[in-house]
Amino acid sequence: ANLFVFQTKDPKDRDLILPHLGRSEKGLVNTEYKRYLARIPKTFAVAKFGYSDDVHLLEPILARPLMITCNEPSDREILNKLGGSGPAVVSNRNPIGFDPSSRDF
Repeated sequence: ANLFVFQTKDPKDRDLILPHLGRSEKGLVNTEYKRYLARIPKTFAVAKFGYSDDVHLLEPILARPLMITCNEPSDREILNKLGGSGPAVVSNRNPIGFDPSSRDF
């Protein structure tokens, strides 16, 4: 599975990320990775891509994504492009169109 991780705020998020990086799987906890995920500099990310048959090329890397100037697509544009009906869920915490300032949650 491919993974691209920026700063993480919640320890539970880091607990979910570590197994995807291949650094924790019930048992030994890799606290160095966990601590680093909590303090990644703003312009950096940890990435892991599954594009090789060579296990050595599947190691996580530290990346600095290029910043581009563009307009962020609206929720409606994303849904139109990706298709589907109803709200698309980006994560289990913030579905597209969810208004965190709303009291209806």
